[in-house]
Amino acid sequence: FKESVNKSFHRVRNAVSALNAFVQEHITGMYIVQAFAAERREQQKFDAINKEHRNANIHAIFAYSVFFPLVEIVLALSMGLVVYWVAKDSLSSQAGDVGKIISFILYLNLIFRPLRVIADKFNVLQMGMIASERVFKVLDNTDELPPSPSNAYTPQQVQGKIEFDRVWFGYTEEHAVLKDISFRIEPGQTVAIVGHTGSGKTTIISLLNRLYQIQKGQIRIDDVAIEAYNTDLLRKNIGVVLQDVFLFPGSVLDNITLLNPAIPRERVEEAAKLIGMHEFILQLPGGYDYNVMERGATLSLGQRQLLSFIRALLYNPSILILDEATSSIDTESEYLIEKAINRLV
Repeated sequence: FKESVNKSFHRVRNAVSALNAFVQEHITGMYIVQAFAAERREQQKFDAINKEHRNANIHAIFAYSVFFPLVEIVLALSMGLVVYWVAKDSLSSQAGDVGKIISFILYLNLIFRPLRVIADKFNVLQMGMIASERVFKVLDNTDELPPSPSNAYTPQQVQGKIEFDRVWFGYTEEHAVLKDISFRIEPGQTVAIVGHTGSGKTTIISLLNRLYQIQKGQIRIDDVAIEAYNTDLLRKNIGVVLQDVFLFPGSVLDNITLLNPAIPRERVEEAAKLIGMHEFILQLPGGYDYNVMERGATLSLGQRQLLSFIRALLYNPSILILDEATSSIDTESEYLIEKAINRLV
């Protein structure tokens, strides 16, 4: 029975997960659905997901409705047999009376009541255990990179020399994204990495920031393997501006400085002037205190990219990486960004 209940609750949790994912994705991507007149098709898909969710819950409720009455029947039969045996023994020996038998029944009911409660909570417990499985899978994940050692390399200044020496990497062991990659970039040199979609350009950025561990080869910065560096120091010296910019709910200023107290407001305004964003920010309600909302929903993609540029430049990184970061920026703003990079980096 326990296996059947587990399967039922697994089905319910999977259905809830699919339903939540569908709603979240389609709220975010509503424009695409409307632009391609796909409302009817997506509604049919949503109806199918809702139907599976309903059927999964009906199956789980049926399992519960069978289990609890069975427990009640077993408890009632057990109580009846015990009472019959005690009453028969007492009356045959003429040692008992009706009052003692009633007292025994009442005490017996007090014993069986917790068993009924446990049976009632069994299904709740099973549902909680199924729901917690996914959480514990994340908590028990051992793929995280080890923390920086106490004697990690912490140079006073990073020059910015980058070397990939016969690097192999794949997100899964069966499929390698980077195969025997080698190149060298000197400090102050500008290099463009060009390739088709899925060739591993963004993966190189992730490996340089040590977000993943390579399978073979070595990555060095200033002739030192990145594994030897203090991870925080390494990442502070690498500025990254991505095509898909992520902004947190909060003010423009907080999203630029990431609440770093070492970056004063004056430096933020100076960098914004260099990129041509200062006047635009001042026109917002509240200026630099304007709330950009979740994921910067109140700003255009180009404006979010410009804020990301300011954020990267203010940290004065030794290495600046642009991952198609000017794809949504006009020519004039791109020119200002190029000038700002030459001045600040």
